[in-house]
Amino acid sequence: MRIPNRFSCASAILILAAYCSATSAFAAIHELKLAGPGTSPDDPACVKQANDIANEFGRLSGVTIIEVTCQSDPVAENLAIIRYAAPDAVNVYNSNTGQLDHFSNGYDTVEECSAGLAPEIDIYSRHTGISPFAAYCFHSMTPGSGWVGTYKTAIYGINPNPGLPVSRKHRAGATITLPPLDIPAVKTMATGIAQRSGIDIVSVSIGQGLSTWEISAAFYGSKNVNILAEPLGNFAAGTSCEENATALNQVWSTSGLIDAGFFCMDASRNARRLGMFWWSSHSFSGEDFIINRLDTDYADIESCQAGKAKLVDSLTRAGEHVVAALCSHAYTPAPGKPLPFQVTVITK
Repeated sequence: MRIPNRFSCASAILILAAYCSATSAFAAIHELKLAGPGTSPDDPACVKQANDIANEFGRLSGVTIIEVTCQSDPVAENLAIIRYAAPDAVNVYNSNTGQLDHFSNGYDTVEECSAGLAPEIDIYSRHTGISPFAAYCFHSMTPGSGWVGTYKTAIYGINPNPGLPVSRKHRAGATITLPPLDIPAVKTMATGIAQRSGIDIVSVSIGQGLSTWEISAAFYGSKNVNILAEPLGNFAAGTSCEENATALNQVWSTSGLIDAGFFCMDASRNARRLGMFWWSSHSFSGEDFIINRLDTDYADIESCQAGKAKLVDSLTRAGEHVVAALCSHAYTPAPGKPLPFQVTVITK
């Protein structure tokens, strides 16, 4: 039987009275709050979808549904609220529970979100051991609504155990300061690194955050891990940022260190910034390796390359494990205003 959007007070009392007479335990009224279904903040389909979810929730849990409503909020995410009568509240695990949404997690379009939802349902069940009674995409209205990712998945299931599942969904992210030149390629790189690291990745997002560009991801596992990112240097327009990124990716793939990716970002005045990112169990980059930005002052790239070779040789002789080194500008160069070059060395 379809549940009306709202019951009259008399109807609600009669339903509750009938429920109470059928059970020896006292029935209280509980609320289950869901992310508002729909593809826009005021989607009228929210009420219909919320009623369908309520029917399935009631069927699986055995509770009596009292009322189903949708609330539109211009600041926070829209909500669907299911009020039900039961002796105790039903423990429902929401895939987005317990996550600090500081980074731009999500999908650019509802079509991308729908494509990502199907495989995530399987990952959700495999990690939590819970079969969902509701799974859908919703329009994000969090403070990050200006981020690229404005559509997110929501998956709900009845959790027979107290607390959160041991293995569940997590989010991680890092600032990268500027937009990558090839966003799809960096997303693919981040996904590949996660998979090679044994991380059950769901999605990777790259977009403008509240103050800077960010790379972030959603994944499932028993432990949270971090995405760390660092800028390495700046290059004038038409110089070798892309060549350095390619060379560093090749060097790093045989370094034996934690997997990482190197990429170029679009800086001002057609300049480039070289950056790197990696997944880590640590919170700070220095716990995985050391990035040394040396205060060298070379007038041109040729003298910097010669100085770099001598510096790497000196560090190696001193017992340092030099993984990679490069020459770049310390700051974003401007046309007609050449900057000196510096050496950056990564050691372990």
